[in-house]
Amino acid sequence: MKKRLLAVCMAAAMVAASIAGCAVQSAAPAAAPAESAAEQTAEAPAEAGGEEIIIKLGASSAVTEPIGAAGQRFVDSVNEKLAGRVKVEYYPGEQLGNATEMIENMMVDLQQGVIFSIENYSTIAKDLNIMSMAFAFDSIDHVYAFMESDLSDNIFNTLEDNGIHVVNYHFQKNPRAIFAKHPIHTVDDLAGVKFRVPNLDIFKKNFSTMGAVPTIVAWSDYTMAMMQGLVDAGECSYESIVALDLYKYAPYISLVDYAYPLESLALTTSVWNKLSDEEKAVIEECAEDAAVFFSTTVRESWEDDMKTITDSGAEFVEFDKQTFIDKMAPLAAELEAENYWATPGLYDSIQALEH
Repeated sequence: MKKRLLAVCMAAAMVAASIAGCAVQSAAPAAAPAESAAEQTAEAPAEAGGEEIIIKLGASSAVTEPIGAAGQRFVDSVNEKLAGRVKVEYYPGEQLGNATEMIENMMVDLQQGVIFSIENYSTIAKDLNIMSMAFAFDSIDHVYAFMESDLSDNIFNTLEDNGIHVVNYHFQKNPRAIFAKHPIHTVDDLAGVKFRVPNLDIFKKNFSTMGAVPTIVAWSDYTMAMMQGLVDAGECSYESIVALDLYKYAPYISLVDYAYPLESLALTTSVWNKLSDEEKAVIEECAEDAAVFFSTTVRESWEDDMKTITDSGAEFVEFDKQTFIDKMAPLAAELEAENYWATPGLYDSIQALEH
């Protein structure tokens, strides 16, 4: 699944159209709109004697977080449209393990699906490390230019070869911010600071380069670690700052926009290949609907979140972004030399992309 199904500018319109069910995509205008696969399947009875396909879908986030809620929307839609044929069981909030454990579960068929950051697959598809490298991309359009180009072929082919089929990667988060228990005005203010990172090497590289002390903490333990002083600073996309109450314990927020993350929904190739073409189409439509819902929700809710943050006494810090960019400048060559991605010259090729 390589190409964006819908332009970002149509997201709001799609959400409105999808309230009654899964969003429907049409290739070209027609005199009379055709039924979507979801609508057709909803009207068709389950095949006599057909065995119901069970999909255990895990998620890193709780249902109180935007991506967790989007996962629930996807599950409810699929279970309604494919009742008796496909049943998705949902396990949010790392109930099936952390990101690494859920990928391992997928490999041995202990679970058949997951919804979380696409960068988590960088342990399998090394080129995804570039998605998390600080300041490798200058906008979300730059990210999509990469994901939709031939440069990303290695990512999707490698995942397929390892039994993972990416159904949708259009769950567009807000950019990534940095926050701490003291103001971060320049990159030098991170020197020696205990900084929460996920268990991904590229994050350790990013923040050690900035001078911080990377400290691995699971996503589900993030707030407690900040509250207890295990870490004194961290990063995430905007929408999780309020969702996880991080602003209460690290009230100085710098919107440095160092990366533009995407969540994804994937199934094992074994379960994907069991589905009929019609069932696959329903799942793709419901995934796109959930992605549009998520992307729109996080953009619109940020206005309310900013008010929540400022009303609490936390503050947005003025910062010198160039100090961060300058500090990170040598990292690309270092990562390339250490084989952090499989495609030679990937960083320079991405910088050359039109967007």
